[in-house]
Amino acid sequence: MSEIYILVDTSGSMKGSVAGYPGKSKLDLVKDSLAKVLRTSHFDKIHLYTFDTQLDEMGTFKTGEEALSEDFFSMGGSTIIWDNIWKVLEKPDHNSQSTVLCITDGVDGGSSLTLEKNADFAESKGINLKIVDIEGKLELGAVLPLVRL
Repeated sequence: MSEIYILVDTSGSMKGSVAGYPGKSKLDLVKDSLAKVLRTSHFDKIHLYTFDTQLDEMGTFKTGEEALSEDFFSMGGSTIIWDNIWKVLEKPDHNSQSTVLCITDGVDGGSSLTLEKNADFAESKGINLKIVDIEGKLELGAVLPLVRL
């Protein structure tokens, strides 16, 4: 069974805009991109989370339309990226077809964990970890392939 765990950064910095997209916030772009991805994906389950300093589980869905049918995305607070990714990676229900996708603008407000620790942990569990950096602020280097919206 293929599953995707999507973490969407809803911190205050996501209210800002991205150059080249007048009138759209970063979060608007994320929602638009997620809708496109989820319409064309073939995951058996979609687990949706939002995060700032806390990780909030929004639910488990069977279709992308279902996952994005409600407005779960309220913004505020600072961001703890790496610690919140870890919380999802350590869930016991992952399998070899699990993907964890984190969408962020790359502004971390003080995680105790690192990208490298998350990448190593994901690899040890056979989880496909992807980070989407919508601002280009992260230096993923050789740790993970960079995904852009």
